[in-house]
Amino acid sequence: MRLGSNHVTARGGFGRKGDQLQFELAAPALVQIGRGFSGSLTAKAVLESGFADFSERGFQWPDMVFNAKGNNLALPGEHHLGSVAADGSLQGDTVALTITAADYATKTKTTLQNLKLREPVDLSFSWRVWLRWA
Repeated sequence: MRLGSNHVTARGGFGRKGDQLQFELAAPALVQIGRGFSGSLTAKAVLESGFADFSERGFQWPDMVFNAKGNNLALPGEHHLGSVAADGSLQGDTVALTITAADYATKTKTTLQNLKLREPVDLSFSWRVWLRWA
């Protein structure tokens, strides 16, 4: 799918053991989307369906990895972000996530100068609780 010089692609398959579904976003000119967006954004994600189970008896998310980078982003509502980067993975119940962001501001003031987050997270307990309430 294309919008100006920005595009999203998806390749591969999902559902059978060993399948991989790959997504890629290349948006070098978000201003072409309109609605208050500008800057550039790239992202890639891969989902593997080998161990995914969406049944009630054994819910298991597919394994996935992703990364994203954005520069000089403007978002609707006059939000601005100088840079953002995110890398992460989900394998079983474990999430590894790294996020960095700099220079978040609204029209009137700078709210965030620098953010760095790096954390592995075990989701096994929270998914069991969520499934009980879903």
